[in-house]
Amino acid sequence: MKRRLRIFTVLALLLTALLTLCGCRQEFDASSYLKAILDNSYKHDPTAFLDQEIGTEEQAEELFQQGIDNNMEAMTASLSVPEEQKGDFRTLFETIYGKADYTVGEAEKQEDDSYVVTVTYRPMELFSQVETQLLDEVNNLTESYMEQAMNGGEVPDEETLTLEILQLYKDLTNTQLENLTYGEEQTCQIRIELNDKVYTPNTDDLMTLENGILGVSV
Repeated sequence: MKRRLRIFTVLALLLTALLTLCGCRQEFDASSYLKAILDNSYKHDPTAFLDQEIGTEEQAEELFQQGIDNNMEAMTASLSVPEEQKGDFRTLFETIYGKADYTVGEAEKQEDDSYVVTVTYRPMELFSQVETQLLDEVNNLTESYMEQAMNGGEVPDEETLTLEILQLYKDLTNTQLENLTYGEEQTCQIRIELNDKVYTPNTDDLMTLENGILGVSV
């Protein structure tokens, strides 16, 4: 179940409007700024986001929830998730993002007044493990129902099969989260660009970081 989870696509666009340079600001701290965004987006911790006046509490919550919305849209594009189960999956995605392991390093100012911030992270091994296990379970389920059909038994309808697969996915993911493992440390450079007197993280860099942290294939 390789999916490109796109939490930051919307975040970076919205943040462009939130942090505007003004005369009352001293030296811009690109490292703290990026950490505030990541902590709000992954850890659901808006403390620094609010302290640095990047946005309001409502905006911080909206940005976080839009990241979860993107994941829900990616899932429902391939599977029909019943309304009564969507809350469970939202909670599951929040838990996954809360497990992100990253450290924001120092920022290096560039000649064009932009910054480059190096983020060190450990990629989750969650999705690769769950994918392998889920495929095995689905294959076993398919063989079981084929044998059942050949013996004159009834085969569940599409809705029932979908619910079974969703339950398998939730159970396997929750089990792996209890003993989550990570790969070796890696680094990713995030450009904090200055456009029209507004600092904003580079969207492609954030996407690269997200894929790396979550350990998913593009």
